Amino acid sequence: MIQDNVKVQLSRTTDIFLKTAAIIAGVTALAGGYAFVLNYVYKPKVQVVAVDYENGTATIKFGTLFLKVIEINGDTLFHLVGDWGIRFGTILQGDKTIYNRLELVRKDMVTEYLNK
Repeated sequence: MIQDNVKVQLSRTTDIFLKTAAIIAGVTALAGGYAFVLNYVYKPKVQVVAVDYENGTATIKFGTLFLKVIEINGDTLFHLVGDWGIRFGTILQGDKTIYNRLELVRKDMVTEYLNK
């Protein structure tokens, strides 16, 4: 009689443990799939609204479902989503930095030059 109760208790504990492990594995697989798509398949849609190369400021819109309007300034790399970001391209003339383009970057490498 005592042996049956122990078996039932172990069986119930094992069942709860297996269900919890299955849920955790499923959530981890979904998160991994989402991260993979975000970093290797997805490319953000970026629209340049306004650019001032003299002062190094720009207004851009990005996003697929919800459009976000952001301002970027100077030598900063603005992180968009996943590995993607946007920044100003520069050239040096003497001691002065001149902004001359907007760059869409992935893992800090230029993938596209953006035009207004």
